[in-house]
Amino acid sequence: MQLTEAEQYKSDIEHMQVKHIRIVRENEQLKQQLQQMKLLVMQLQQDKEFSAKDAQKLQIQQISDLQQQIILLTDMNFSLNTQLEQQNAESHAKFLDIQRVQKKYVDTINELEDMRQKMEEKKNNSDELCKQLRFQIQALNEDKKGLKEQIAGLNQKIIQLKMAVDLFLKPACYTQLSLNLLPVFYNHIQHQKYQLILLYVLTETRHFSSCQKSRLCERIYSFIS
Repeated sequence: MQLTEAEQYKSDIEHMQVKHIRIVRENEQLKQQLQQMKLLVMQLQQDKEFSAKDAQKLQIQQISDLQQQIILLTDMNFSLNTQLEQQNAESHAKFLDIQRVQKKYVDTINELEDMRQKMEEKKNNSDELCKQLRFQIQALNEDKKGLKEQIAGLNQKIIQLKMAVDLFLKPACYTQLSLNLLPVFYNHIQHQKYQLILLYVLTETRHFSSCQKSRLCERIYSFIS
């Protein structure tokens, strides 16, 4: 709406300028007419039918009329100039207001664009973070699956170890069945820390005497070595 008002002010100023030019031209025409009247008076003075007194009287009247018209045109010209200056000032003020509004509009658009870019960056960062988290969750699930498999394998080994130790501690440990399980027991000790195995064996044989425990440890060490 402010742009339309500015265009209207511009149109009014152009109209005032055209009117001012027209008044200036009319003023020039009146000056030319005055000059023509002077020439006419000079011709009348030269004419014998008119007396000098009549010619002078006619000249004075015509000059007075022309001067009056010139005064009126001058006043109109001054009034138009004043209005034109006022219109120019108002138009300039409106133009400055429009510039301020346009600048505020552009600044607002730029701020919105900055906010949009920041939100886009945050969205991209969030998407990237979600993607990384999905990869991490997938890796953790795979690790969890692997750990479950390892735990299942360890549980199986523990069962085998318990069976081997139980058979090893029985009096008939040199039977054919015990001898077949001793390599299994020995292989597990190779892959695990034998201190834990010894601790388990000593715990299960806590009712043994020190001498019995010592002989048992020697027998286990003999299998290890």
